[in-house]
Amino acid sequence: MKLHEQRFGFLVTDVGRLVGKLFDQRAKHVLSLTCAQCRVLSYLANNDGINQATLADLLDVTPIAIARLLDRMAEGGWIERTDHPTDRRAHQLRLTAKAYATLDAAHHVGDGVRDEALAGLTEDEVTQLMRLLRKVRGNLSDRLDAIDPPVQNQAA
Repeated sequence: MKLHEQRFGFLVTDVGRLVGKLFDQRAKHVLSLTCAQCRVLSYLANNDGINQATLADLLDVTPIAIARLLDRMAEGGWIERTDHPTDRRAHQLRLTAKAYATLDAAHHVGDGVRDEALAGLTEDEVTQLMRLLRKVRGNLSDRLDAIDPPVQNQAA
């Protein structure tokens, strides 16, 4: 086993990268969307009306990267930007009917990737893995929040 494969951060990053690549491969023909675009849809479905800066923070991407991604998604009819009621500089982001109609298909692709990734694990192992990953995520979120309090949702 290579040294980097024994390092937690490398392993978690590689798993995430491979899941994203497999999702892109599977979704290319079914959805005409990338993994990154589906992540935007999923976050907006759960955070209707958030602004671009908050979404960039949630997705851990730069403001310029999210701007370009959202431009392409708006042109494709997946999202819409509306004026923020109290901040002239900000826009609220919302999914279109087209995006809502596609969410189930995106989840179906994601479920298939999950099934492929977890092949060979028992139901108990999958449950334990998910529980442990949520615990690790919570630990890391708690540490980050203690250093840099989270940005409040800008939805109005």
